Amino acid sequence: MKNDEINLSAPATSEKKVEKLIVTPSFWIFAAIFLIASVLMIYSLFLKSKSSGLETLIGNIQKQISEVNTKKQKLLVTTERLSAVKGILSSRSKLDEAVFYILSEIPQSFKIDTITANDKVISMTLISSSLQDFADFMEEKVPSLVKENTYGIKLVEAASFEQNTMGYTLNVNFNLKEPAK
Repeated sequence: MKNDEINLSAPATSEKKVEKLIVTPSFWIFAAIFLIASVLMIYSLFLKSKSSGLETLIGNIQKQISEVNTKKQKLLVTTERLSAVKGILSSRSKLDEAVFYILSEIPQSFKIDTITANDKVISMTLISSSLQDFADFMEEKVPSLVKENTYGIKLVEAASFEQNTMGYTLNVNFNLKEPAK
């Protein structure tokens, strides 16, 4: 009856086969997942370093843009100021031309004490030791200043005339026409 004994334990070879069927594919799946995770982690680090490089580049570009904007603002302010100066100089040059024209018509025998000017009136204080110089100036030169009308002189008036220790002093105003607008 020895043959009647039943062996309830499974043969050892079948356990090894089952173990190989489960462990080997699990190992390869784990190795593949580990390898993919490692590659993804390295790629993530690479992207992060690229990202920080790009952020630095963006910061530099933004700084350059702000510097250009500052220069642009300064250029606009300077352009506005230059336009204002150009306007002032163009109106001023007309006034200067009128003053130079009047000065060229005043005889050499006069000493010019003061000159004040604005866009409506040019005032001068003339000094001479000869009363005849004033008479000649008022009779000959003044009417030609108004008649020529080149520099917009519309009226010449003697504001005051007096005698002092230096001779005779005449304060004269050259009234200008209003500039065309």
